[in-house]
Amino acid sequence: MNAVKLTNWEYCHLTQGFFMKLFFLNILMCLTLLGNTQAAPVAGRIDHFNCIPEVYTLIRNGQSLPVEFYTELQKGDQVAINTDKNALSLKLRYEQKIPLVKPQAPYTVVAPPLSIDSAKGACSLDAYTIKRNGKSLPIPPRLLVNDQIVADKTKPSLQLTLGETVIVVNHQNSPYTVIKAADQPSNPLLAWIGQTITQLHTETFKSITDLLKRRGIDDTPSTMPAPYTNLLKKRKHRKLVAGTRPLYLAWKGGKAPYDLTIKRANQKLLEEKGLKEQRIKTPVLDLTVGDYRLRICDAQKKCSVDYGFSVVESKPEYPRELKDSRIPEATRLTAQATWLAAQGRKKWFFEAYQQIAGLSEPSARIVRDALEQGARIKLPKRR
Repeated sequence: MNAVKLTNWEYCHLTQGFFMKLFFLNILMCLTLLGNTQAAPVAGRIDHFNCIPEVYTLIRNGQSLPVEFYTELQKGDQVAINTDKNALSLKLRYEQKIPLVKPQAPYTVVAPPLSIDSAKGACSLDAYTIKRNGKSLPIPPRLLVNDQIVADKTKPSLQLTLGETVIVVNHQNSPYTVIKAADQPSNPLLAWIGQTITQLHTETFKSITDLLKRRGIDDTPSTMPAPYTNLLKKRKHRKLVAGTRPLYLAWKGGKAPYDLTIKRANQKLLEEKGLKEQRIKTPVLDLTVGDYRLRICDAQKKCSVDYGFSVVESKPEYPRELKDSRIPEATRLTAQATWLAAQGRKKWFFEAYQQIAGLSEPSARIVRDALEQGARIKLPKRR
């Protein structure tokens, strides 16, 4: 057979074509491998938990992953509770700071009657108790000699939603291993918003003393401020979508009973008297486009400022991923409200609150409480 002679141009053209094919073949293989990696079936999600994330671990293929609201789970994932991290740190008035009180080491008060100056805990308040004369009491503002401060190792828990099954992981079944791939829809945007809810959740544990004061333990009529709400501002009109519906409202300060008035163009739209609660759901209102005013007065004739809000035709469009009907309704509404509250420098706080105030799920309550406190809702940077 005679050898075929190629010109330099023909040789370069053929070799270039070979390497281009090899290049695209490598790209195709990489995309295939990447697709296979990303296509791992989603078995479910972390629904909620009642301690800071550090109390829990999530292990996948030997690697530790962040524990956050709405984190997607895969078959083989192992979730565990580290009860030794359920610690309480107290600083007592007229006394030095108490070391961390852990479940295996209760602390006994040895000084004269004291009050709690500050407290930091890793879990919700029901995970800690004061034992006095053998009886358990909630954490009070004052302590007596021989009181025992106890961190309860049985309280930390974490709820997983695996398809149609709900699993509560606690100290009895920890560690828990996901054994079935339910092939749920993956939703990275939902998990991303879960990071914000996790941050809001963690913030609630920074000062248990503040939580106690917000419950009114230390309030006296002489020190109570006039009624006020963080859902609205005096001069910055927050927005609400027009429609026929009730309103959810919440305020702090003042002394019950309360009187509440909503006006539009100096005409009363709603007047409620003798309200005993500071969270209410109004009767159905016809909210048409325009500017409104809200005012709250208490039993001592102390009144809030006139709060303004604007009723508008529509709100920002939710991202497509947050409108997926396969997501459980309460989770979807909570994620939507969190996303909306992060838009426009608190402009949509009031509307976001309406969407979740009536929900009982823990994640919805976390966002609801954050809105009532006027906390900044900020979405994290995408990973």
